[in-house]
Amino acid sequence: MNTAVQYPLINNGDIVGGIIKAREGDYYWVDTDTGLKRARKAFGCLVEPRVADEVLLSILPGRGIHILSVLERRDDESADIRFSHDVRIHATNGTMGLNADHLNIASTTAEAAIGRASYAGTQLRARVNVLHVVSNYAYSAAQRLVQKLDRCYRWIEDIEDTQAGRITCKVRDTLRLEGKRAKLLADENVKIDADKINIG
Repeated sequence: MNTAVQYPLINNGDIVGGIIKAREGDYYWVDTDTGLKRARKAFGCLVEPRVADEVLLSILPGRGIHILSVLERRDDESADIRFSHDVRIHATNGTMGLNADHLNIASTTAEAAIGRASYAGTQLRARVNVLHVVSNYAYSAAQRLVQKLDRCYRWIEDIEDTQAGRITCKVRDTLRLEGKRAKLLADENVKIDADKINIG
């Protein structure tokens, strides 16, 4: 029995339901009450159809058969949204939220232009080959900072000011301090201990 529903806004067009039986490239074979139909996914169908999905078909003379929507997925409720060209999402006068237990983003290149951004979390890990940061002003605060480097190079044009309760510097080989002028001030004691001390 043909249970196709007539769609009055489209001349000689039908809207029918069916079950996807197979996929052939960009086409799907859909089992309907009037037999198998070879259909393509409509441009406005966001969810990627799968075999065994119950879908809604649009049959238009001269325009072909298209899958308008996935009505039900019985076995696996996961979904894929695929686009073959550029995609832009706009929220001009509101906010856009994205919530997930796990978020995975993969891209060859990425760009972000954000006027103001904030991150709040319990842990952040980053692994990159090259890191390049340019800023007019940088401020960081932490209870403990640990750095492990093979080599460290710093160029400071004007002044470096370090204020600390205690500083310990242990060098395995050679410690060299060189400057046009040098001054060492201590409120109490200055101790120099070595097997040999050369001055001058």
